[in-house]
Amino acid sequence: MIRRLFVQVVEIISSPSTPETSTEDREAAIRMATAVLMIDVARADHVFEESEFDSVLNLVELHFDLTPEETAELVNDAGNKAEDLVSLHEFTQLLHKHLNEDEKARIIALLWKVPMPTVGSINTRTHSYSRSAICCTSAAVALRG
Repeated sequence: MIRRLFVQVVEIISSPSTPETSTEDREAAIRMATAVLMIDVARADHVFEESEFDSVLNLVELHFDLTPEETAELVNDAGNKAEDLVSLHEFTQLLHKHLNEDEKARIIALLWKVPMPTVGSINTRTHSYSRSAICCTSAAVALRG
């Protein structure tokens, strides 16, 4: 299943704009890849808490200007796909290759917002795992050659 998702994302992002692969399709593929990475960061400590799910929902809705229904569908689909994920390498390599610097920076900024604890509820173990996951993912998206 994750292989099929990756192939779809590659085809949409890397294809020149045609009626079959419109800008809207490209943006949908980027939204899915971003949501999968965000969920992977949230699950870095092997626990996906309700507050993390809410954070991902809010960030996706605001960043991509989606309706609550579109957001819920995207995040649920991304969660299902993230469950089958073995490695982020293919996604980070793909994003690095097909996104400009501004698009990469936007995705990395979103990843950093996922584990941000609310005041008074810092879980240092969770925060440490998330920071490590974000650093690795961010470096891969931004620097892969």
